[in-house]
Amino acid sequence: MIKEVFINLEDIESSFKEVIELWKVKENKIIVTRSNNKIEEVKSFYENFINNIGKPYFLAEDATIKDRNLQRTGELWSEVRYDSSIKDAYRHSSNAQPLHTDGSYIPSFPNATLMCCNTNTVEGGETIFLDANDLIYCLEQENKELLESLSNSIVTHERSGDKRIEYK
Repeated sequence: MIKEVFINLEDIESSFKEVIELWKVKENKIIVTRSNNKIEEVKSFYENFINNIGKPYFLAEDATIKDRNLQRTGELWSEVRYDSSIKDAYRHSSNAQPLHTDGSYIPSFPNATLMCCNTNTVEGGETIFLDANDLIYCLEQENKELLESLSNSIVTHERSGDKRIEYK
């Protein structure tokens, strides 16, 4: 489900309420927010927005820290931008990221991720979202063996001092 919430900066409370009501819907969702005016301080705006719709988790990482076990900063925002000086970090490379789920290695990862774009490029930078139920349906139709293998595998994901193990 993809829903758009129009943010009226003169009546921000109604936007908070609309997002909270959408959150109650029992299915995966993408909520796109658009504003009637330019938001000058994007980070501070969304920090206020987050605090009015839920509880933020401070799980940001700094890819410039070489030891992945020490990359957690205790901050809210993780930056994603091209920077060729930062090696071994997809979020700073010009390479397409592989299929992934944000925070899949964090046992207590929250049920949502907020992505906020300060500056977008003329080309590239697209983000594709795929509902897990749609992925399962595609695999059932196109590659049942792969689905069976994935469904019966123990998956361990470890990074930044966190470890999560998923069983069937």
